[in-house]
Order: sequence, then structure tokens, then C-alpha cells
Amino acid sequence: EQRFGRDGHNLTQALRWATSEIKVKDRKKRSFYLSAARSEVFNLVVSERIASQQAQQVLPGDILQLQGSHSWFQATENEDLNVLQTRLAQQDILLTAPLIGEQNVSATDLENRLVEKHQALLSLMAQERMKAARRPILMQAKDLQWTFVPEGLKIAFYLPAGSYATALVRELV
Repeated sequence: EQRFGRDGHNLTQALRWATSEIKVKDRKKRSFYLSAARSEVFNLVVSERIASQQAQQVLPGDILQLQGSHSWFQATENEDLNVLQTRLAQQDILLTAPLIGEQNVSATDLENRLVEKHQALLSLMAQERMKAARRPILMQAKDLQWTFVPEGLKIAFYLPAGSYATALVRELV
């Protein structure tokens, strides 16, 4: 919600920019709008994986990230998906979703179908030379601690860059 701006304004403006309805010269606004557009597609892919109960299941075509690095590889039809599933359960690897940009990597049928629905945003990313990237679908907080204090509940935890503490707190409560 933070990334999309008040009432989704940043995403609305990104869509208007993508369809040439507006021009965006301000560098800060361009950055906000591109980020909102990428986040929208990412969130749609993640939401669909959760809704289909596949957010913790390795599928052929999935792009997996090695824990603690930005290195990734793609699960193929020929790989032993059971071995990958065990590695996922052990958090040795993480499922990812796209941050769209130039040269997106084809992934699962589900992901490809959702990404292809956003041609205007894909064109905008290419126009702006945004580099495609991947981000883990699910993150687990590290060093989670909690205690009751007179003001209420105090929680402390660590999340990697790009994760939102507000999203974690929302899920907890």
C-alpha cells in the first residue's frame, strides 16, 4: 500500500504514463510510478500463487533463488521436484516472482499468463530500460521477539531489504 501511494495514485499514474495519456518528467515521480507498476504485477503473481495454494510448492518453470544470495536458477521438467521441494521447506531456496522489466524470464504458465496481461506496463519498462529482476514470494522474519509492555505489544524482528515491516505486522495481527 505504501508503494502505491494514496488511493493507488502512483499505480494510476503509471498506467496513464504507460498508455501515453501523460508525460512524466519529474525524476522522483517516474521512480515512484515505475516501482508501483512493478509491484502491481509482482503482487498479482504472488496473490494468485497464494489463492491457488501454490505459494510453497515448486512447479516446473519456477525461478528459485538461493537463500542469502541473488543467484537464481529455473526448475525444469527434468529436475527432481521432490528434491527442490525439500530444499524449499529447509529454506535453502526461495520461490520468486517477477519485478518486470526488459528481458523478463519466462517462468510458470500461471506467471507468464499474468505478466502478459500487462503489455502497456511491459512496454513502459522497456521504454524506461528497467532491468527485470526477481524477488522472493515469501519472506520469514528472523530473530522475531515479542513482549507485552504497558502500551501494548512490542515486537522486534529482522527483514531483508525490500520487505515491508507493515505487511508482516498486518499478517501477525
